[in-house]
Amino acid sequence: MSVEETMNYVLKIPWHDIERNLISRVQLKKIIKLRIILDKREINYPIYFYVGEKRDHVMIPYVFCSCKNFTIRVMSKKKKPSCKHLIMLRLALDKSMYREIYIDDLTLLKKIINEIIRIGLSPTLRKLLYISRNRRYERGRTDGA
Repeated sequence: MSVEETMNYVLKIPWHDIERNLISRVQLKKIIKLRIILDKREINYPIYFYVGEKRDHVMIPYVFCSCKNFTIRVMSKKKKPSCKHLIMLRLALDKSMYREIYIDDLTLLKKIINEIIRIGLSPTLRKLLYISRNRRYERGRTDGA
């Protein structure tokens, strides 16, 4: 499929056609938006991540996913218009159901992407998610104490 065909498919899929298991994954906030702050300015890169149980994926909204399904069935064999991760990303963006992490170093972004491409998941990304979750927990404890 072409980039345009993939984008049109993802943007036009009716809500009632989206499988329940995809919706539940979005509700679990497995989609991650990366916020990059450099020199006190936010740089808006359209890069998102899917954090799965066994694999992580890099996604560009509506047009690219690093999963094998996208590479083989969408790009190479042209048998499908999209992968499930791009559909989940669309749902997450429409409903604002994603987690955000902040980084202040582009080498960290490069490291996360390289880990996902090379080994299928990013320990660095997972560590950032763990740290940000603990910070929210600690803030909640001190605010409520």
